[in-house]
Amino acid sequence: EPLFQDTATNLNATVWQFYRQYFEHDAVLLDVLYEISKKRGPENEEQQQEVDGLVERSRLPREFVQAVQMIYELQTLMVPVINGTKHHKQVDVIPEEYAALKRIPWRGPGCTGIVAMCADGNVYHARNLDFSPLDIMKNLVYVAVFTRGGKEVFRSQ
Repeated sequence: EPLFQDTATNLNATVWQFYRQYFEHDAVLLDVLYEISKKRGPENEEQQQEVDGLVERSRLPREFVQAVQMIYELQTLMVPVINGTKHHKQVDVIPEEYAALKRIPWRGPGCTGIVAMCADGNVYHARNLDFSPLDIMKNLVYVAVFTRGGKEVFRSQ
């Protein structure tokens, strides 16, 4: 879609750096990501258009773009779970068939979000951007400026 064409083009080198540094040379990890993505199923129409646009602009493998959307969720799930009911020990929640996910060199938790309503009824949403790997993600921050009637209403990252 024309809306994000320039953005996708401008961020292309960083997106490829992410792919090359963490995934390109790890066929087993890619296979696991692709398998999980297939199990999750197809995207809705709007998300699929975003995937298609990124594939077209970046020339990254379609399976990778489809699967990498889950990296945030997967990194968050890989945080050790503490069983506080009985055994008081860490529990590894990654099934054996997905053990390759342990090779992703960062762990959650990821970004923290806050939604609050003030006394005046305004609702505010904030989220920190602590998604890893920082050395790459810091270069993928996009600031969107939302306008109404030609005047800025708010900005979002």
